[in-house]
Amino acid sequence: MGNRERKPSSPEIISSPKIPEVIVDKAITVAVAKAALLKEKQDRQQACKQEIENILNKYNCQLIAIPMFTNDGRIIAQAQIASKS
Repeated sequence: MGNRERKPSSPEIISSPKIPEVIVDKAITVAVAKAALLKEKQDRQQACKQEIENILNKYNCQLIAIPMFTNDGRIIAQAQIASKS
């Protein structure tokens, strides 16, 4: 094996239809990667929430929660769309 010099890893480009193209450095730490993934997930959730609110406002509707009981006695909410007026 000898004393060969190790070349630094070069960044690679990763793209996906749902995630914008990003340059990923192969030397990134696990903590930094987890933080980046969490940020991307939170950004997607916020964008989705905003789109839903825009559509509800456009049609003058709102989401309401209807409480329901499960067979094992838990109370859950079923979301429904209702007109505001």
